[in-house]
Amino acid sequence: MPPCRRQRRRMSQIKKKGRSWIRRGGDAPSATDRADFYILNTLPDTSPTTVKQVLSGKFGSSVLAEILWNFGHFDDKERITLAQNPHFYQGLPTSWTGYGADFESQPTTHYHDKVYVVINNSHRVLLQCIERPRVLDNIWVTNGILIVRDTCGNLQGEAIVANSILTLDLYWWYCIKPPLPGSEDERTDDWKKPILQLCGSSSTPGTHKLYVLAPKAREDRSSL
Repeated sequence: MPPCRRQRRRMSQIKKKGRSWIRRGGDAPSATDRADFYILNTLPDTSPTTVKQVLSGKFGSSVLAEILWNFGHFDDKERITLAQNPHFYQGLPTSWTGYGADFESQPTTHYHDKVYVVINNSHRVLLQCIERPRVLDNIWVTNGILIVRDTCGNLQGEAIVANSILTLDLYWWYCIKPPLPGSEDERTDDWKKPILQLCGSSSTPGTHKLYVLAPKAREDRSSL
């Protein structure tokens, strides 16, 4: 049987078992090339969507491209597109106690055994501070602690986020664009308050810009 025909036959056999993979020849992958992907909707997620993939390797950019291609061709809740900005992690805590204020995790480049997948949720916040703008693709409140994911896939607890954005000002004024129903510019000494306000507004999902203004800059808002 010609190699290309054998390859098509192998692909057909694996797809019938509910798996999708890409190979350029050679033997079928061994059991060690399999990975279980857990698509998380929250942190932690007690009932994630589980997807099994048979891959051509365990790490590297080529394997990542293969994983993304596979996810793009699944159906229904197993399908993930690049527009959802997926990132992959290993060793994420499975209990509430694992997500503290100093929690931090970066995307993995190893794709084997248990791999956790995080994608965009319904709210995206552009945190426009004076010194260090941040874009937050995901925001969760886990065990009373704010956990965020930025566009690079970094998962951070509220203490880590605070260190990256806080200035010496004792309080901030903030405004939200587009504004939430009934919202006005407010003064606060808690940088988490407007973010939590956005997360709690289920009626206005989408992308919001959150401008945080130091007192000395409040009068200069012509660019907002």
